[in-house]
Order: sequence, then C-alpha cells, then structure tokens
Amino acid sequence: MHFFPTPDHKKATAAVVNFCNQFHNISAILLTCSCARGKASPESCVDITILLRPEVYDEIAKEILNIWDDFYQHETAIQKMLAHGKFAHIDLDLSNGVFNPDNYYHGWMSGPDTFELEVGNQIKYSIPLQANDKYYEELRSKWLPYYPNDLAEQRLDMVMKYCINNLDHIESCVNRKLFFQAFDRFYNACREFLQALFISSRKYPICYEKWIKEQIVDILELPDLYSEILQLYAIPALDSNKMLENREKLLSLIKLYIYYI
Repeated sequence: MHFFPTPDHKKATAAVVNFCNQFHNISAILLTCSCARGKASPESCVDITILLRPEVYDEIAKEILNIWDDFYQHETAIQKMLAHGKFAHIDLDLSNGVFNPDNYYHGWMSGPDTFELEVGNQIKYSIPLQANDKYYEELRSKWLPYYPNDLAEQRLDMVMKYCINNLDHIESCVNRKLFFQAFDRFYNACREFLQALFISSRKYPICYEKWIKEQIVDILELPDLYSEILQLYAIPALDSNKMLENREKLLSLIKLYIYYI
C-alpha cells in the first residue's frame, strides 16, 4: 500500500491526478518509486507516471507538457509540498508502455542499462492512482511475473559480457596507476552484477545505486550476500591493491550466485 510521508505530499498528488483528468485517452496514472513502496521521507519527491497507449502518446504527451510547467508553478498544493525540502517535488514521467530491450543502451563503460528497472518500477512496483482503461492490466499480464526465458538468457549473456569486461580491465588500470578508472570499472561491474543477479533470479530490480539492502534482503532473500556486497565497497585507498582483492571477491560472487535459466 502506498504511503505519503506528509499530508502535503498526498494533497499534491491529488492535485496532479485532477490535472490529468482534463486530458482524454490517459490510460492510467501511476504512483511509482519510494511513495509506492512506503519508503518515502518528508524530503522525498513524488514520482508519478502517466501511462498512454502508443497510438495516442505523441499527441497527448505534447498537450500535457505544454501546460505542465505553468500548472506546477501555480498549483498551491504543489508549492506547499516543495517547502518540505529541496528534493520534495513532483517527478512526472510519461510512458507509452513499450519496453523493447533493443532500445536501451548498454555500452562497454556505461554501466547497466535501465530496461529491467523501467519494467519493474512502472509495472511491478507501481500503484495505480487511477486507471481509465485496461492498458495497465494488459501490461502487467505481459510482463509479470517476469519476461520470457529466451529473452532472459539473452539479457544475462549480454550483461555478463560487459561485467566481465569491466573486471578484466581493472588489473591493467591499477598497474598503469589509473586508479580512478579502475574504480569506475569496478563500480560498473558491481552494478552489472546486481543487474545479472536479478535477471538470473527472474525478479525485477528497483535501482542499482540505492535501496540495495531492501532489494537483496527483502526481494531476493539473500541476506548473507548483502553483507558481502558491503565489503566490496570497503576500499580504504584507491591507490592500493585492495581494488584487485575486491575484483577477485566479485568474481567469486559471480560464480556463486549467477546461474543460467
């Protein structure tokens, strides 16, 4: 069940729903992220996704964005919510509900792509504030409990290719005293490990940079792994061999936890 950290967050959300009701062909208004999961604080933003069918997306999205800024600046309920802190705002997203993994960039040094994150946050972990047709339920039927095995195998192969490539570069970076690049490679590999972990577990993630304990302990039910991941980030000095030691630790975790379907 969703949770608003203050009455002002709740009133601002209601104002956004009322704003959306002036537009035709909106399929659903979704509450996502921390408020949807009951994890928000008074300084948290409210994340709202407006779901539109692909055939009307361009037209309706343009109409919404044309007047959103003016509404945002003059709506009293939103202005009251803003007073709770510099991060307390409305984060509005527009989605056509089309999740094509080919459209998500994952490069050699980019870190993980957001395909699973978007499906998870918009479909798995969202709460409909209002549903005007069956599109949201259609998407849930398509993507839950998870996407097909053949796609999962392709995605896992792809993610592990980039993860291992990042780890393979670390020793060379350390030897050349490129310590910041070594850390960047290691950090990306750690996040790609999390991405692969969720794919192999056939569960959707929330984020690869935050809510890590909630995801590993509560969603994946791997409390011992969480303790080991914390140790991976214990690097007292970038210009030391600790990065190489942690690289070996991550490789051992990959061998232990990443499995193919």
